[in-house]
Amino acid sequence: MPDKPGALHRAAEIVKSYAGNIIRIQYDRRIDPATVFFEVAAEPESYSLMKRDLHALGYLQESLPTLGFLKLSVYPPHEPGSLFELLTYVTGGGGEHRYIDFDDRRPDPPGRVTISLNVEETAIVESLLDRLKSRYRLEILEYDTTGEKLDDTVFYVRFAQAVRG
Repeated sequence: MPDKPGALHRAAEIVKSYAGNIIRIQYDRRIDPATVFFEVAAEPESYSLMKRDLHALGYLQESLPTLGFLKLSVYPPHEPGSLFELLTYVTGGGGEHRYIDFDDRRPDPPGRVTISLNVEETAIVESLLDRLKSRYRLEILEYDTTGEKLDDTVFYVRFAQAVRG
């Protein structure tokens, strides 16, 4: 569902227009502003029409890409602009930042930047790591291509896939 004022209301309007009854709704913008769960009671024909109309608006997610998760520590040089340059590499590499931890005052290990990323394709990970390892010392802390270790956003989407039937 688009993260725009009135989008949730529009979905409820479609359900109402086909005499559907919303039994349950779950939405937590803090976790994922684009995912809303509705449990609806309706006649089979009405349900099909609701689904058609919601799909036409782009409100239904029909597929779910398997996202990978990469967590690594990178040691950029201690100089002005080095963190900006590192983030430019990561952003340009196609990873979606989920977590960044850096404190230049930390004594052990000094200068370490820990980054967690969600990535859609393993080719992106390979390319990103090639770019980073040619420039920085790095440690790969975690790498998961199954989608099991992702944030709450993906948890909710996977949950929806599991209960869809």
